Amino acid sequence: MSVILQSNIKLASTLSQEANIENLKDVNISSSCSSRHAQSLTKNIGTPLYLAPEQEKGQTYDEKVDIYALGLILLEMCTNIKTGHERFCLFNDVRKGQKIPNSLRKHYQQEADLIMLMTNADPKSRPSSVEIEKCAEFKSWKEILNKK
Repeated sequence: MSVILQSNIKLASTLSQEANIENLKDVNISSSCSSRHAQSLTKNIGTPLYLAPEQEKGQTYDEKVDIYALGLILLEMCTNIKTGHERFCLFNDVRKGQKIPNSLRKHYQQEADLIMLMTNADPKSRPSSVEIEKCAEFKSWKEILNKK
């Protein structure tokens, strides 16, 4: 099976002049190949704050590390983070027990549920990109962003 690992997904890598959810900057470090070979190519690449638990521990990983990072980006986009320290504390809470702010659950219940799935410590429990794309909420975001 061929997979694409981006391995350096963070909010700054996803922003562009035109809001297009399918574009990522820094694709020069993306790897398209077998999971095992992709892991060797992306080892020690990435922004530490956005690394999935299996990357932090030096364990075997696959494309689900990018799902984890995208979950953190979604969390960041749905909250009012003003400082790097706030981002660190929020992400640390997610890593320690998947705690997300109550205000996020109150105002963005579907997004909060998706964030919880995407940032699950067990990569096997994270949704695939195909599963996320099939989600009705994702389709409506995509339509809104691509109309701009």
